[in-house]
Amino acid sequence: MAVGRRAMTAASLTQKAEFLSAFERYRTGSAPSDPEIKKETDGDVLRFIGPSLALHDSTVLSPRLLGNRGEMETTVSRQIDYFKQRRRSFEWKVYDFDPGSAGLVAALSGAGFEADHSGTVMFAPSTLDITRGEGVTTVRITERSEFEALADLQSKVWGRDSTEFARALHNEATHPAGRLDVFLASLSARPIACAWVRHYGEISFFFGGSTLPQARGQGAYTALVRERTLAARGRGANFVVSECVPASERVLRHLGFESAGRVTKYNFLLK
Repeated sequence: MAVGRRAMTAASLTQKAEFLSAFERYRTGSAPSDPEIKKETDGDVLRFIGPSLALHDSTVLSPRLLGNRGEMETTVSRQIDYFKQRRRSFEWKVYDFDPGSAGLVAALSGAGFEADHSGTVMFAPSTLDITRGEGVTTVRITERSEFEALADLQSKVWGRDSTEFARALHNEATHPAGRLDVFLASLSARPIACAWVRHYGEISFFFGGSTLPQARGQGAYTALVRERTLAARGRGANFVVSECVPASERVLRHLGFESAGRVTKYNFLLK
């Protein structure tokens, strides 16, 4: 039994190393990006600039950023100047498994960034077998009317109008060069949950995962994980990944996902 546990641990470590290598390739710009996202490099920094002024449409990644405190501060200051010139607030995503993460956090905090959302980076091979549950049905959506149903669902879950958000998702999902698959989960023909997945070559990212409060615990999230994993496999991805909150993390661990580490968003907000 002990030998079996060691073998599983060795296999798990190998898989994690393979995932981290693929994840770094994505974060250093070698993976394909969304058609509406402008990707720029500045030394060891990668900027993703989207079409809107929303915080998530201005993101900085820096998986290979190293140096002393002064060098880190200079790099951070340069990014602040870049986004200030364009009148954009932005977020800097820091992963604790990157070698320079501790020094970067100190530099960001010193420059006035505010720590925001923190989550666990959960991953699995796209070949992961997830059993289909009973009762919940899922469908990949492409029609405008289906995205209107998604908007209604999102509005009920989050308490704010999601019409424009759903319209943007529809445009992205139907773009000829799009990398987005969107799914609705229903119970007794009534939409109860939604989620989507973006595909970047060897890695596919999970997003969404909204479920009506009264419908939670009935298998909708698991069903959407299954569909997104199958979609990733169909697109040729090797891994699926979710940067998730504790509730999702518990489900993903149960399904066979593993943790690669933690990610925290640091926001720089224009005053």
